[in-house]
Amino acid sequence: MTEIPPVDENLATTPENSADNELLGKTRRWVDERSLTSVEAIKHPKLAMKLHWERNARRQISEDIQKDIRTHGLQNPLTPELVAQRAINIGEVPKVAPFRDTLTGESFYQILRREGEDIIAEERRTNDLSSEANLISQARLDSQGQTELTLTFIGERYQARDANPNIVHSNEFPCATVKVFDTLSKSVDRALRIEKTSDKPTQNKV
Repeated sequence: MTEIPPVDENLATTPENSADNELLGKTRRWVDERSLTSVEAIKHPKLAMKLHWERNARRQISEDIQKDIRTHGLQNPLTPELVAQRAINIGEVPKVAPFRDTLTGESFYQILRREGEDIIAEERRTNDLSSEANLISQARLDSQGQTELTLTFIGERYQARDANPNIVHSNEFPCATVKVFDTLSKSVDRALRIEKTSDKPTQNKV
């Protein structure tokens, strides 16, 4: 499997950045959570391949979190035009796709929607949009290209591994926010295409 690049040495040796180092450690463990042992991977090759895809998606997000920390969140890749292009794909009606976690089988939803001038890609434990408690991940883009990221993975597997990034409504990670948004957008669109030919929820998770 593809490995995550090592933590930037400048971050690792700067005492005042201990919170950043802690976050990077948690995101690395968050990536590693999508893994099987070697024996399990041999016994379950299809499951191992799905987890490889999910791990790779998380690895890319983790790399962008590291990039945002290194640049202090000042390299926002968005423009109003790029946000408008993404908004066209969402449309006026929310897109909701049901999923089951590849490892635990727990159900959750991936959702693309608008909220005022903002466009949102998110994962929720239920499809109740009014509940903050059921939020797993959320990438919010406003019409001017400003971003807000949430990554809160609080299940038992994450608690046992100290693998919850615990980023909540933060505007400090523009590159990672765009990566989460685009990853979830592709996942939802793919799941809705599959849903047209199958009634079974798709297994996947960012």
